[in-house]
Amino acid sequence: MNSRAFALLFVVPLLASCGIIGLRKEVETMEERGGVTIQVSPPPAGDAPTYALAWRMEHDQRKDSAGFQPLRADGLASFNLSMSSLYRVGAFTDENRNGAYDAGEPIAVIKDVRPLSLSDPSVKIKIWKLTLARNHDLPAGTVIELPRENKELGGSTSLALGDVASLDEKRFAPEAGGS
Repeated sequence: MNSRAFALLFVVPLLASCGIIGLRKEVETMEERGGVTIQVSPPPAGDAPTYALAWRMEHDQRKDSAGFQPLRADGLASFNLSMSSLYRVGAFTDENRNGAYDAGEPIAVIKDVRPLSLSDPSVKIKIWKLTLARNHDLPAGTVIELPRENKELGGSTSLALGDVASLDEKRFAPEAGGS
């Protein structure tokens, strides 16, 4: 047996085991994550962007963020978050387009939201309903800047609820599944 054939005997199983280890990590991560979906009703009108946010609090201060995302046209947004924490989730319309919530802009916040398991098929999906309002219980002068994401907590989830798609689209191509 030449050295190339001998090397292939060891390299091919090693590459396969790396793929299995990667898959195992992804499954473990999925089991540690839960979903939180919000819907702003009625969906925001106008062309100013409306963002959904998810963050954790500590000692009545914002500790860190699981990120933000623009709301879909139907008012939906979804996050996949670490199930080990409680979150605040909310949405606001950035009327002055400065990348932050400023006092007077429409906002809604829900406190103490626990993500629902993504890996348990018996868990019923819940959609948290929000209605944006200019009157709220935030302290006067509150400013909330769009946060940097903490990928350890999770992040946004792309929703395609009710969207019609063709299996010929690039997102369903075999090479799209490997990334």
